[in-house]
Amino acid sequence: MKLISLFSLMIVLLMVGGCKNSSKQDAGQEDVIAQKVKEFAKVKLTTDMSQLDENQKQMLSLMFDAADIMDDIFWQEATAIKRHCSPV
Repeated sequence: MKLISLFSLMIVLLMVGGCKNSSKQDAGQEDVIAQKVKEFAKVKLTTDMSQLDENQKQMLSLMFDAADIMDDIFWQEATAIKRHCSPV
């Protein structure tokens, strides 16, 4: 019985310990991300929509809505591991 309890405790400790990252690694990753962000320039995209009829304007609105949903799905999938290992 003690062997089973010890084994269960070891599994729990491995699961909890396996999700932790050291703060040095996190800080290093944040520095890399900050450097990557600096490589990109902000650009404002504009267009003349006066050439579009009402159906085309409505279609664009629906496409933007779909893009927002796809963006949310991407971030949910991309951060699933982090959310799974984060303490509740």
